[in-house]
Amino acid sequence: MLESGQLQEIHPGVAAAPIAPGCPVKTRIRQVFQLHVHMNPQALLPSPSNSAPGPARGYKGLWLWLLLWSLELSPLMAGSADAENPAPASRLSQLGMALADAPESMRADFAVIAIAHMAEAQRAEAERARLEAPQLAQDRDPTRWAGAVDAYVAELLAIAGRISPQKSLLIKTGAANDVYLIIDGTPVMVSGPVATQQAAFEQQIIERFCTLYPCNELLAGYQAPLPPSQPDRSDTHWSFSQDAGPVCSSADGLEFQFRVMENLAGYRKACAQIVAELDTLVRGIAHSRSSGVRVDWNSLAIHALPGSEHHQVTLNTAGAVILAPLPGLAATPRLLTLLGPWLVSRVSGNSYRLVVINADRHLAPLL
Repeated sequence: MLESGQLQEIHPGVAAAPIAPGCPVKTRIRQVFQLHVHMNPQALLPSPSNSAPGPARGYKGLWLWLLLWSLELSPLMAGSADAENPAPASRLSQLGMALADAPESMRADFAVIAIAHMAEAQRAEAERARLEAPQLAQDRDPTRWAGAVDAYVAELLAIAGRISPQKSLLIKTGAANDVYLIIDGTPVMVSGPVATQQAAFEQQIIERFCTLYPCNELLAGYQAPLPPSQPDRSDTHWSFSQDAGPVCSSADGLEFQFRVMENLAGYRKACAQIVAELDTLVRGIAHSRSSGVRVDWNSLAIHALPGSEHHQVTLNTAGAVILAPLPGLAATPRLLTLLGPWLVSRVSGNSYRLVVINADRHLAPLL
């Protein structure tokens, strides 16, 4: 039986990643065609707050895994709550639905790209665990876990190697935004190792796939990643006064007031970068709106995509995004909030004047 307070996340997939001793547990079981169990390695790393010394809990977790592997769950016992209250379809889920009846070559490319990204992400987590091993207590041995993850990655790649015209390949989606690949009868859930980074993980798969195929025909409102912005200092004008100090102005109504003259070269570079990135952001959002995408300004956020020069700009809670390299704006989220009224007006094609005082504080991450 499960002990109170334990957490064990169980997914359908190809294989079981190892259970680290002392992992916190919350059981989540789903049925997808046939029961395969995939342990999320990141969720199973032990945490200091609820770990118990010794391997007892690890053995209990292994016993539970073996028991669940042998069960044949009825579809009536599967998570019906997801079906009753489906989450809004994520972009990857939308793409999966669009590809369900796509030509075999498209489905095969999607499957290979998805599994390759899964393998890469799992490898990165295993390497991180090895690097952290010297700082952890002896009863928490992530190096053994990392070795088992390496074996799991090898199994993923072996499954990808079986993709061929002679093997069946299906793409299915679940009510909870899960995307499944069924490769020659073996189900694989497309999932990254870190739950909080799942959206970025999925966006990388979409970005890679959409370099091969016209995703504007597959995803409503899809927009290809925008090219890098090129800061042009001729787009900014500088003035100096005893009262306002150095002021960087843009032609579209922004004024950045700095308090002191020190580091003027850094101010010039940071202001030019932000002005250029804002121009890219305005063009990207305006294009999405013209394609029928609803923009929820309260949900607007910029997130880095690990391993990519692009950033993900979330436009609404339904999962609409644009991709663009916006490192300056991503590093200054408070500035983006401050510029909200200006951004709304500019995207709508209206003029707006906004003065940002203490700009050296808001742009500090770029100085």
